[in-house]
Amino acid sequence: MVSPDDVQSVLFDLRDRAGFDHLSRLTAQEYQDRYESVYRVTKYDERTHEVDIVVPTPRDDPRHESAAPVYSTADWHEREAYDLVGVDVRCPGSGLGDDAGRLAVAVDDRSPSVVGRTGASFAVDSLSPLPSVDGGSRSDR
Repeated sequence: MVSPDDVQSVLFDLRDRAGFDHLSRLTAQEYQDRYESVYRVTKYDERTHEVDIVVPTPRDDPRHESAAPVYSTADWHEREAYDLVGVDVRCPGSGLGDDAGRLAVAVDDRSPSVVGRTGASFAVDSLSPLPSVDGGSRSDR
C-alpha cells in the first residue's frame, strides 16, 4: 500500500530503478470506508514480472497524486476512474475535481441500469428497443 502523496515517487522508482516500464492496468474500487486505486506495472521484456500498487484514500477525501508524470497513459485511466468511481488525482491541468463529468451515482443494483453523463439512471427494461440490421427490434428475438 502506498500513501496518496507518494504515488509518483514509488512509481518513478519502480520504472527507473527496477525496470517496470509499462502501466498495464489501473482500476479503482469503492469500499464502505475507503476508495482504492490499483496500478499494475509490468516489464515489456519480462511480462510475468508485475507489481500492483494499491493507493487507499478516505471516503471523505478520495484524492491522490497522479501517475501521469511517470506513465503518460495513466491520464486516460485516471479520468475513467474519476468518472466511474470518484477517485480524484492531483495533476495540474487535468480538469478533475469539479464533479462536472463524474458518473458515479446511486443506482438500483437489483436490475441492470444505464447511467448517463448527467447522472440520470434508467432501468434497462424501460429503454426503447434498439433497431436490428434487418429492421425488426432486438426485443423481437
